[in-house]
Amino acid sequence: MNAGFNVAAQQQRETYANQNAWSTRLLQTGPPGECADWALSCFFCPCAAAYAKHRADRSNPCYNLLCWNPIASYAYIRHEYGIDGPCGDDCGYGLLCGPCMIRQSYTETRIRGVSSKPWATSYRQNLEQWNRSMFDCSFCGLMRAIVCPCCVAAEVRSILQPTASGDDCFNCFCINPASVYGQVRNHYGIFSDCGDGEDICLPLFCFPCSLNRALTESKSRIKGSPAPRFGL
Repeated sequence: MNAGFNVAAQQQRETYANQNAWSTRLLQTGPPGECADWALSCFFCPCAAAYAKHRADRSNPCYNLLCWNPIASYAYIRHEYGIDGPCGDDCGYGLLCGPCMIRQSYTETRIRGVSSKPWATSYRQNLEQWNRSMFDCSFCGLMRAIVCPCCVAAEVRSILQPTASGDDCFNCFCINPASVYGQVRNHYGIFSDCGDGEDICLPLFCFPCSLNRALTESKSRIKGSPAPRFGL
């Protein structure tokens, strides 16, 4: 019986994997949405949003809960699955109908599971090493992280999700700068001795350096140039 259920779930994921539209409407109450999706999204909004992002990219739910707001999580999930839509919808739905927005993304991740993007195979593998050390900061890079952290966070997000590179205002005002360090580590499957605690605590105690490291690391990965390897 369990085998049959797993096969059906896999077939459902494959059906929706390449679609560029949401599987359910924002206010839809019928299948494939479930009553449990609505209950969690209405009464445990932040937790449901955090778990939805976890199902899309394997990121730690506690990290998502503390570092990602529901609007940013919704937008991240949308781009991760290649779903069409403007960033204005992400903001508008979150401000005017937050539980509905969370329910839509929660149902979507339940149906699709982990992203099928080519780079998703490295998510949370914890096998890679950092290309850039924590304190390998230029003066200009450090000052930029201190004076304009939102701009740095926006640039990192545009590298991790190229389809969001045009959402400059959204990236600046809706992405928490303290979240991008952990997202970079998770995205590239970089090893950590401290696990997800590093993603949560390091940006608090060493904010500008960790933010600068997230940017320089993501740039080095996209260029594909050889670089020295570093631990924490």
